[in-house]
Amino acid sequence: ADLRHLAFSSTADDLMPEDSNRVKDVFLFDRQNGEITLVTRAQDGSPANRGSGAPRLSADGRYVLFSSAASNLVPGDTNKQGDTFVLDRLAGTLTLISAASDGTQGVDDSDSGALSADGRFLAFRSFASNLDPDSPYQSGHIYLYASRLEPAISGFTPLASPAGGSVVINGTGLGNTSVVDFNGTPASFTILSDRQLRAAVPDGVTDGKISLTIRGNRLTSSEDFTLIRPAVIASLTPASGP
Repeated sequence: ADLRHLAFSSTADDLMPEDSNRVKDVFLFDRQNGEITLVTRAQDGSPANRGSGAPRLSADGRYVLFSSAASNLVPGDTNKQGDTFVLDRLAGTLTLISAASDGTQGVDDSDSGALSADGRFLAFRSFASNLDPDSPYQSGHIYLYASRLEPAISGFTPLASPAGGSVVINGTGLGNTSVVDFNGTPASFTILSDRQLRAAVPDGVTDGKISLTIRGNRLTSSEDFTLIRPAVIASLTPASGP
């Protein structure tokens, strides 16, 4: 884990001004900037209408897995049971995962989630009898949910470099990158894994975003790259001496 982000649940109603539901919620704390984010909220920003808890984080802090009895976090949640959800913080999507493969919602509670370090695999416990019709057992199962990791840039290091230096770009789905550019200036690069690539800072680059082209789609970093320019002697005093 990167130890930058911490997920926790709390019944406190004074952590954030918009937390007005008076039930347990899930929050994310960013140790780097000190910000607290309310995770358990609906698409329109309103807080959950019932309690939530048991948060789990992926290693990079992108995915937050949690359980909730709320019915307003995603559209169409009508089963009136506790469900398991995953929030993709980069994509801004919240998904109810405790459902059958055809989308049918569970007829009983689901909870006790866990996820792999990269957020690709998620597990949860469910007492619903309709999630797997082929199973001989109808209650208290552990289910595995495999998510599709959409290409995304999570960050890059260092944030500043001279021309000729290198920058490591992190994210997901980077293995099919075809173009890397620094504020529009193309750069050579090497794919290290599906989650990481190294790009050479090109000559003529200017400050700005780093962008990747993956299968025709252009992704842009949230942070700006800064070019470290060589030192220049503007003047010399005195112009001569003994």
